[in-house]
Formats: sequence, structure tokens, C-alpha cells
Amino acid sequence: MRLNALAYVFLISSILLGALVPVAFGFGTKMNIPEFLFLVSIAASATMLVFVVLKGRTSRLIEYLTNPRDLGVIAAIGILQYAVWGYGFLYAERFVSVSLAAAIYRTFPLLMLIFLPFVLRERVTKYQVAALGLALLGLVIALSGSLNISAGSDFPIILLLIGVALSNAFTSVMIKKMMFDIYSSMFLFNITNSILFGSIFLLGGFSPSPISASELIAIAYMGVVGFSTLGVMYYSALRMLKTTLVTNLYFLSPFLTFIYSFFIFGEAIRPYYIAIAALVGVGLFLQKADALGGTYLQKGKQEAQTIFDVTSAFINCEEERINSVIKRGGRVLAVKMSAKHKEALNMAIFSQNGFRTHLYTDLHNTIKRDEAQFIREIMGIEQGEIALLSAGEPTQSEQELRELSARTSGLN
Repeated sequence: MRLNALAYVFLISSILLGALVPVAFGFGTKMNIPEFLFLVSIAASATMLVFVVLKGRTSRLIEYLTNPRDLGVIAAIGILQYAVWGYGFLYAERFVSVSLAAAIYRTFPLLMLIFLPFVLRERVTKYQVAALGLALLGLVIALSGSLNISAGSDFPIILLLIGVALSNAFTSVMIKKMMFDIYSSMFLFNITNSILFGSIFLLGGFSPSPISASELIAIAYMGVVGFSTLGVMYYSALRMLKTTLVTNLYFLSPFLTFIYSFFIFGEAIRPYYIAIAALVGVGLFLQKADALGGTYLQKGKQEAQTIFDVTSAFINCEEERINSVIKRGGRVLAVKMSAKHKEALNMAIFSQNGFRTHLYTDLHNTIKRDEAQFIREIMGIEQGEIALLSAGEPTQSEQELRELSARTSGLN
């Protein structure tokens, strides 16, 4: 399956499965919170260990375990993401409805806009802001039309849920930036949280509570799906697709939660949900029509050409130099070039004269076919065009792409 198609499969699946997460959390609100999250983290760790073995990521996992820096960063992200999310949600749902908790938490796509230009250097355009604004309007309609906030909730709990959403927004952007192996890092996320919540549960007196059938189902779902499989699908899609496209679609999640809540808890489905879905659809149209949104935000004031960050095409790269660059925190940037410059580009790349980054085109024999196809889709490469790629420190790559493209164009 092509990378782009796989990304959409992951994205849609994660939305459908993720909408059930607030419901599953709702079944666990009567349990001791550290106990519930400890059991969930253990189940999720076991699930991810199976993934690590089946996907052949054991060596990568060992690499992280023997690297204190990587291990520390992964552990910190795991706590900010899953510990904060899990504890915050379970605590909040003791005071507010499942639907309200889900709706407020799903504001995290808007909060991601705060971090995109600074952490990922992704350009945020007015079209993207408009698209996300339409999705937010749908959320406001849902909140005002079906949820009585003033009567049924506590303002500090609302602030807590916003804090959880902010934490999720930051960690989502960081996971996309760091490009750690998703299977190994998800395993380490859960091991870290099992140690954390196991310690809290132990220090709290280690008094196991009786577990009902519904609570057992909730633990199983959150362990096998919520804290593991769902993360693999969501973060894989986030890495491969335009960030704001993923976040725009994720605004559908709370409305799916409302539907699930109808079947499970008997909550009413409102007719205007169709209008809400339509707003999200219009936002997606704006995203599709926006050619600049999500491209690399250049440091120079004068942008002669659009630069694309295509690092996501090399998540499982076998090319040693590109893989090494990504491990060190570098990126793979690219610009469009006319195909008539192919020979001149190949000569310059072969000589590597004066270049500090690793240069390629999408036709280079070390770039796999699916990687090249994905790059062309990201960049919108048309017939008569090729992609010039630079793997290295982003600022250096930006400079060398400009220099090489200008030098090559001047030869013809």
C-alpha cells in the first residue's frame, strides 16, 4: 500500500477508535485512578512489545534503552502525553459528562497552531486558520446546543481539561519532530507510565479494588487500543500528512463520541450534527486548496521558492546517511526543479563540492519507490518536474537548496 493511502487509513481508523476513548475512561471513573492507569499501562506495554517484536524493532528499542538522552526525552514525552491525559481525563469525568470532557479535550488541534511555527517550522496560513475556525465553530455549536456547561460542570475542571489539551498539543508536535521509532517509543511511553502509576499506587497503600466487567472491558480497550494501537495509527498519520489536515479531521471525534454515547448511555443525537460535519467538510476543502499551508517556514524574508519538509517520507528509511541525519534531529527538505536540470543536478550532487548536507533527487537510486512517490504527492510534483532534496541541519539545508537550485538554473 502506498504511504499516502496508508496514512489516511491510519487517520480514519484512529478517529473512529479514538472517539470511544472518553467512553472507556467513563467506565473507569469509580476505580482508584493510579490503579486503573497502572493496569492500562501494563496492558499497553504488553501490546506494544508484541508490535516491537513483530515489526522487527527490537534493535531500535535496545538502542533507546542504552542511550540516556533518548530514553529521557521519550520518558518525558510519555508522561506529558499519557500520564497527564489519563489522570486528567479520569479525574475530570468524575465531575463532568463524557461528552463535555471529549469536546473540550478535542480543542487540542487549535492549540497545536501555537507550536507549529516554532517547533516544526511549519507555515500556518490564513486558510488553515479559517479551516480550523470552522471546525471550532462546529464545536461551539455542539457545546451550546447539547451541553449545559454552567449547570453541570465546575470551572476548575474545564481549566484542567484545557491544560490536558495543551499538553497533548505540545507532545503531538514533539513526537512528529523527534521522529523516534513509533513502536519502540510507544512501548517506552507505557513502561514509563506503568512505573509511575505503579509507584503512586504502591505508595498509596496498594489496596486493589474489585473490578467489574465494565471496568475490565475499559482497561482492556485502553490498554490494547487507547494507549497503544491508537497512538501508533495517530502519530504515524500525523507524521505523514499535513499537520492541520490531521487536526481538522480530528474535530469529528467528539461528534462521534456523542453518537457512541447515545448507544451506550442513551444520550440524544441532535439533528444539527449534520451541519457540524458540513463545517468540517468545508474546512477540509480549504485545506486541500491551500498549497502553502504546512510547507517549511523559511528564515529568510525573501522566499524565492517554496521549501517542503519531506522528512516523513523517510520514517523507515534504509539509506544510512538520511537515517543518521534524522536520528540527530535533522530534517529532509526539498524544492521543485525543472526536469531539464536533472543532469546538472546529478553532476553537482555527485561532486558534493562545498556542500555540508546530503543531496539527492527523487530519482536517486537510494530513494525507494514508495518514498519517492510519497515525496511527489507531498510536493505536488507534476510531469516535467523533479524534487531536489537536502538531508541535514534545516538552516544549512535551506541555504544549500537555494544555492544549488540558483546555480543549476543559471547553467541552462
